[in-house]
Amino acid sequence: MKAVITSGADFVGSHVAAFLAERGFKVVAVDNLERASAVRRLEEVGVPLVVGDVRSVDLPPADAVVHAAAYINVEESWERPYDYMWNNAAATARVAKRCAETGAHLIYISSAAVYGEPQRLPIDESHPTRPLSPYGLSK
Repeated sequence: MKAVITSGADFVGSHVAAFLAERGFKVVAVDNLERASAVRRLEEVGVPLVVGDVRSVDLPPADAVVHAAAYINVEESWERPYDYMWNNAAATARVAKRCAETGAHLIYISSAAVYGEPQRLPIDESHPTRPLSPYGLSK
């Protein structure tokens, strides 16, 4: 099975890429390197890196896309809400559209920030979403 990991050169994406590669998946990471912190990790596990932005680059063919690309700083999201919506929500819509067109499965890495203040614990997927920041809203 071939998997593409968006934001594959960042912390979460690189760990997902390594996990899948170590289990025999053919993995390709896609990252614009804007906030990349784990290029060396990809090299260590032999995962190729496509340098490009998911908002504009065509994703390599795959059976599954793990979409981890996002800006993640809550405080910064208050200063740059448009950038967060464009980078997180619009990019996700583009990735989802591409997956629908190609038949690839989409695995989306979300955030607990979508739930806002918990109404109950543990939080499960049926919990109401009431984000408290532009970041949470963009996810």
